[in-house]
Amino acid sequence: MEKVNLEHELCDFLDELGLGGHYWLVGDNESLMQALSARMSPEALHTGVPDTSDVLGQCSVFILSSSQSELNKEFLDQLEGSDARPIIILLDDGLLPESVQDRLHTIGYKLPPVQPKQRPFYVVESIELSHKKYFDVAGYWESRYASGRNSGAGSYGRLARFKAHFLNHFVRKNEIQSVLEIGCGDGAQLSLAEYPHYTGLDISPTIIEHCSQAFAHDSSKRFHVYKPESFDPASVQSELALSLDVIYHLSNDEVYEHYLKHLFAASTRFVIIYSNASSEQGNRTGINESAGYVRFRDVLGDIEEWYPGWSLVEAVPNSYPFSAINPNNTSFADFFVFEKSSDEKLTESKTADFDRFGSNKIINTLMVFDENAKSLADDVTSANKKIDALAKEVRKLDSANKLQDSLNQANEKISALQKELGTEQKKYNELESQYTGAQQQASELEEKLNQANVQYSETQQYVGELEDKLRAAEADHQELSEQYQQLSAQHDDIAARYRAANAKYRAVCQQLYTLKSSHAYKAGLHVKDASGSVVDAVKLPARLWRLKRPNKTSSNWRINVRQGLRYIKWNIVVPAATRLGVPYHRVAHLTLPQAAQRHLDRATPGPAQQSRSVKASAGSASAPEVLFTPPSAAAQEISILGWPVPPDNGKPFVLAVMDEFTEGCFGSDLRLLQPRPDNWYGLARKYPPTMVFIESAWKGNGGSWQYRVGTYSSKPGQELQQMAGWARQEKVPTVFWNKEDPVHHDKFMEAAGLADHIFTTDQNMVDSYRKRTGNQSVHALPFAAQPALHKPAPLSGRLARSCFAGSWYGNRHAERGEAMKWLLASANKHGLDIFDRNHGTGIFPFPAEYQDGIRGSLPYLELCKEYPRYRVFLNVNSVTDSPTMFSRRVFELMACGTPVVSTYARGIDELFESDAVWMVNSEKEAEEAIHTLLNDDAEWRRRSLAGIREVFSGHTYAHRLNSVFETIGSDERIETAPELLLVARADHRTEVDQLLSFAGGQHYRNFRLLIESSAVSSSGMGTTPEKVELVTAEQLAEAVEQSEQNGYQAVGRVSSSHGYGTYFLQDLVNAMSYQPEADGWAKACNEDAFAYDVETRLAATIWRPKAFQREWLSSEDRSLSSSNLFCTDTDEFSADQSQGNRGKLQDA
Repeated sequence: MEKVNLEHELCDFLDELGLGGHYWLVGDNESLMQALSARMSPEALHTGVPDTSDVLGQCSVFILSSSQSELNKEFLDQLEGSDARPIIILLDDGLLPESVQDRLHTIGYKLPPVQPKQRPFYVVESIELSHKKYFDVAGYWESRYASGRNSGAGSYGRLARFKAHFLNHFVRKNEIQSVLEIGCGDGAQLSLAEYPHYTGLDISPTIIEHCSQAFAHDSSKRFHVYKPESFDPASVQSELALSLDVIYHLSNDEVYEHYLKHLFAASTRFVIIYSNASSEQGNRTGINESAGYVRFRDVLGDIEEWYPGWSLVEAVPNSYPFSAINPNNTSFADFFVFEKSSDEKLTESKTADFDRFGSNKIINTLMVFDENAKSLADDVTSANKKIDALAKEVRKLDSANKLQDSLNQANEKISALQKELGTEQKKYNELESQYTGAQQQASELEEKLNQANVQYSETQQYVGELEDKLRAAEADHQELSEQYQQLSAQHDDIAARYRAANAKYRAVCQQLYTLKSSHAYKAGLHVKDASGSVVDAVKLPARLWRLKRPNKTSSNWRINVRQGLRYIKWNIVVPAATRLGVPYHRVAHLTLPQAAQRHLDRATPGPAQQSRSVKASAGSASAPEVLFTPPSAAAQEISILGWPVPPDNGKPFVLAVMDEFTEGCFGSDLRLLQPRPDNWYGLARKYPPTMVFIESAWKGNGGSWQYRVGTYSSKPGQELQQMAGWARQEKVPTVFWNKEDPVHHDKFMEAAGLADHIFTTDQNMVDSYRKRTGNQSVHALPFAAQPALHKPAPLSGRLARSCFAGSWYGNRHAERGEAMKWLLASANKHGLDIFDRNHGTGIFPFPAEYQDGIRGSLPYLELCKEYPRYRVFLNVNSVTDSPTMFSRRVFELMACGTPVVSTYARGIDELFESDAVWMVNSEKEAEEAIHTLLNDDAEWRRRSLAGIREVFSGHTYAHRLNSVFETIGSDERIETAPELLLVARADHRTEVDQLLSFAGGQHYRNFRLLIESSAVSSSGMGTTPEKVELVTAEQLAEAVEQSEQNGYQAVGRVSSSHGYGTYFLQDLVNAMSYQPEADGWAKACNEDAFAYDVETRLAATIWRPKAFQREWLSSEDRSLSSSNLFCTDTDEFSADQSQGNRGKLQDA
């Protein structure tokens, strides 16, 4: 793995260098040689050491793959005798002998070697960065622009305005009519220019195309691709030639020389260069000179030497000299103006101009320094404010610690006082009395509940009798209506009383469970035992103390202590003392010590605090009472500061605690508010939710709810109970969904008890929830598929292999482990890829025979993309006896059209009507299933289409959410059965009959068919079948025109000339679900496509109303394709091949 990583990193580094020239690899490394050969031409890659100076002169990169000893004396001698300074890459530890380092340093290399970006190799470069002369300038800029990047910061903001101001003034002052710019870039700078006529050249075809489109409206500007090797300056002669931010990007020597030659040859009067002045090493802190596209040169010296006919007439320093503190708004480039003249007087003023140039540059630099200083001062001021705020927090913490110390001392005094109370055993009478009263109350409530159930049963019987009478009295419609209204009123009253009785029953169950779980009840049992045994009586104090060490910081506990002491005094101490002869008045005036009295007085909360507290009922008999104090409005606003605004798409708000998988499944159908524990209240107030949805989350909402949903020995907080209590108070329905049943049933029982409605993936767990929580609203909610993530794909292009995603269970979970062994063994014979959930962790590794097929581990959303890439997916079930619970991946794979070979699960057998999932019970059956699906295209397609049809017709998360909305009594619904309008024309009675047969045979029923026919009248039809109407041409046109206003979500045209299957409409409606962005949906004609721009027939399509109205109504039935028309499979439609007229419809 390390070797592969080295080769990958090295190839990436060489790509970043972007150097031409020749590459030499020293050392025996065949795999590296293969990797490099795949990236570059054979002519550029060599092995060994260059043997002549000429060959060395063409070398740009020298790679030592094995040992630095290969950097021998002969090679160093050649380097010293040559101008070539290739970059040297060391693939070992980067250590060179001192003698070698000395020689390299002498000939101009930077030492010691550096490790670029922590890559697994080291690099030695020349001080002059001579290897840059091989840099591929054209390739770099074309790649940069093609990837969507721009010309850089210098073409925007104040730097662009500075350049535009100077150039526009220069053009006006010198009355220049034509301007040529070589290196025009992305046009951002040009947008500020005021040139009479402009020609822009650039080495990148991509950016020339961009500029041509951006300035297409401006006839004074034209753009051409600049090719240095074939450029003719005479073709673009201009008065002024510009070079802006270009020269220091020309690392390649040959390109640089060609560029200057063409720049000066193309101008008739002036050349203006905006670049650095020289290549001398100065203060360039913050500039990445190692980058291949940056190279500083002595531009002025080269121009003076190469072009003596041109004179430097003006030098203008940059108003914003380069600063490493603010690199994007400063630049090291200045303006230099050259004029084509032989006047020698101009050279006399050159020194004076440069004196002024230097002075102005120093002034501008100081102004930038001052600007940076002000910015730094503002940053320091801001930091000081933060430090002051932190200091205040520290002082608050110190104060809180002191208060805690005082509280601990008071608690110690109370503990000492409690140990002296030796008469705790006499509390038995009170505890027994309380218990007897609670039992009596529970019996009374249970009797009332039984009476209510009897009354409800009698009422149900009575309702049945009334319904029989209602059917018998059908002839008298008015009387039927009155009786029905009376019965409805009675039924509502009975249902209301039943719900009230059920609520009382739940309350009794909760109180009884709370009583039996309470310390008082358990203490009563201990006291009862003590009354019958001396030994138990002696042990009673210790047992009561061990029962539960009280929370000494709780105000409720201190109040209870106060009440308990008062009870002991008047019911135990005073009677006992008087019987022993102690005067009553002496005992009656006994009080607690003043310190203890003051401490207990502080335990009672004030009325203001009580009024602000919201009691969060746990909903479960064992859940404690949780107090929640809403934060202030300011605190609420701060808690959601920066929180993204939910999209305004009309979908319901849902306050949710979910793991990543469930978020991906429900997120497309809802506006999820996924709060942290500290800001749920602020989000709920700002975006009032339709419901609160809590799932059996292990981490929840990015990990913020970890350890807060399941039951743990120590929870970080009680925010879940507080949120549920708030929802109940605000009458917002609370839903809990346990996707971990039955394995982690107990783990989330406490959280389930908080909800108004409980849902589980396992129907077998429903009774357990009802019994243990007292909540009767418990329902099964299986997994499903999400159309936004799980989309069908055709057979074409799939890998002819099986795939499995999950963990290795072969050595654990005996039944599932054995099934996994024979299922994977069968698949491995035909080619098996595995996405191992634990890959790289060392946990539960797959056996050696499967290692060649391991494809790593993928996040959930990435794994979804793999589903439609394989012909077969495997599934192993750990839960086999549940009628509803099995892997969610089965739904998702069926939605993708991928057949599943699975071990047996009762839920798959009972929940699905089709045989899209091929269940097997032995290795022989698995072998047959996998072999068939990999080789029999017809059987593969039959199961694939059956799975797609079944899932999208009833097992998407939209269907599941509608079940939830119905259960909680919400009017919210997600559209799963859109209403369709179908139109047709018929010239003969037989055609009408064929269309009627089509309408009656469709599995999908939410449609209306309008038939325009001159052959048959409405009166001649007799009773028109359901869903069908015979209309005139005018009525047909009017219905199509008003289709959107009348609530139709799609309009289509059918023809009696074609054959339609039972699931024709169902398949197209399913496509609307998983491809909602299309304008139309159709059956493909040639082969299964599941794609756009595929040939189909007009009579095999349905469209959004507006798209249909534009063109389709008046068009005759013909072949067509469109980039906005999504075509599915070829099943359920057979076109009449006698009709032609192939057409390409305009895209909507």
